[in-house]
Amino acid sequence: MLKKKYIKRKYDLSAQFYDRRYAQIQFEKYKSMLARFSFQKAGRVLDLGCGSGLLSKFLAKKGAKADIIGVDLSFNMLKRAKELVVQADADHLPFKPGAFNAVLSFTSLQGLPRPASAIAEVKRVLKPGGPFIFTFMKKRFSTALEGGLKENFKIISKHDCGEDVGFRCVRA
Repeated sequence: MLKKKYIKRKYDLSAQFYDRRYAQIQFEKYKSMLARFSFQKAGRVLDLGCGSGLLSKFLAKKGAKADIIGVDLSFNMLKRAKELVVQADADHLPFKPGAFNAVLSFTSLQGLPRPASAIAEVKRVLKPGGPFIFTFMKKRFSTALEGGLKENFKIISKHDCGEDVGFRCVRA
């Protein structure tokens, strides 16, 4: 719990300058990871760790027709987001099982004390056959985490995304 409080405080403090500092690098990750994903009929999409809503801004520029719901721990980041947002913990998502057609998460899971718990929650809220597309900082990634991912999802592809490693998965 202490680590989550630290993370929340860190992002609350960085909310004012986050977009200026990270928008370009995040947009590059989105472009790389979402190149083959169609958002024209995506349905409900969870943006897990949405921060200031950069992913929604990117998708709006691409003409996405999706109902995007953002979740983040940082209230100050959520205040900057333009999409529908919920302040919540990724380990305990406040949604019914199978509530989402797709789950996207960019450079957020590695900040959690137990990323595997968040991955289990993603499986719970994602409809069977739905895509889970995410990136994870390389310096914090482990083969144990990849093993846990394989237990819950079919990994379609793995990508180099600069400082991150990216995965396109499907819920089994």
